[in-house]
Amino acid sequence: MKIFFSSFFGVLAAIFFLILLGVGLASIPASQPTIGSNTTLILELDGLIQDRPTSSMAFLEELLDQPITLSLTETLLALDAAAEDERIEAVRIEMGLMDMGYASIQELRSAIHHLESQGKPVHVYAKVYTQKMLYLARAASHLYIAPGGLVECSGLSASPLYFKGALDKLGVQAHLIRGSDNIYKSAGEPFIADEMSEANRSQIQERLQSIYAGILADLHSDGLDTAALDARIETNPLFSADDALALGLVDEISYGWPNEESKDWLDLADYYSVLEEPSGKQKIAVIVAEGDVQDGSGSDGVITDGSLVAALDKVRDQKRMKSSPAPQQLLVPSGYLASCSAPKTSCTTRWA
Repeated sequence: MKIFFSSFFGVLAAIFFLILLGVGLASIPASQPTIGSNTTLILELDGLIQDRPTSSMAFLEELLDQPITLSLTETLLALDAAAEDERIEAVRIEMGLMDMGYASIQELRSAIHHLESQGKPVHVYAKVYTQKMLYLARAASHLYIAPGGLVECSGLSASPLYFKGALDKLGVQAHLIRGSDNIYKSAGEPFIADEMSEANRSQIQERLQSIYAGILADLHSDGLDTAALDARIETNPLFSADDALALGLVDEISYGWPNEESKDWLDLADYYSVLEEPSGKQKIAVIVAEGDVQDGSGSDGVITDGSLVAALDKVRDQKRMKSSPAPQQLLVPSGYLASCSAPKTSCTTRWA
């Protein structure tokens, strides 16, 4: 038993020492990157792109010597600065299977257009393009796809999950308080119905068609033949690299830019790290509210009354704060836009 406890506490001591060592190494200031006169910035988009990443994730990435993931806000600030920086020649975007909303994509598209307008070409490379990735990439001047790559354009669909059948089997009856003239108040519908009501279907279709029209208009302005694309995805939502090239979805089948070894590359996160912070006595506070609204005091990923009120109170008491914009909320009902195997509950419109 003594041997066990001595070994156990020895392991704990070793782990504690390694943590302290990692913290110490992370606290050592890194050397500042050098920005040449013809620098090409590299932006890697992979996984979930958040408006504001958690500080714990940034610390963990730095501790493990992993590339720092910029938030959407930081990415936009860096790209905006690069557009006005004479040392920046171009921007290359390398896409993995990124995940972000269409509103965020539109902001990045605007940033890309601004770079292009300042004479900074933006090139995009990916092995596989999902629908959202293609929508973002089409704003760039040149799109590469790897040999053997794929492009997926299947449209968007809304398939709310309905729980009444499961509740009936459990012997549970849901009571929904809703006025007789509020047929479009459908948040509680999944608990009292087996399938989508006509009112709910019509409002979802209206919303999807609005997004559809905006996406098509953007792609058309990017020079894409949206009519040909629309006709093709009627039969097959998957495009091989050759098909994508023939339809003008991509510009070149290649693993990257020619003469890559001669370029002066710099990661966008490193570029952002050396940007000068705005100076001035007056400041504007930006409060990020992201996630579902809940009661109490929650953590990252949700909006709680306790945390949000505390943040607003803190800003109000800051004398240097010039103003504080109203928090922007993104409310996504649980299960919404999730896939459902029951076809009668689905509401599908291509592209939107």
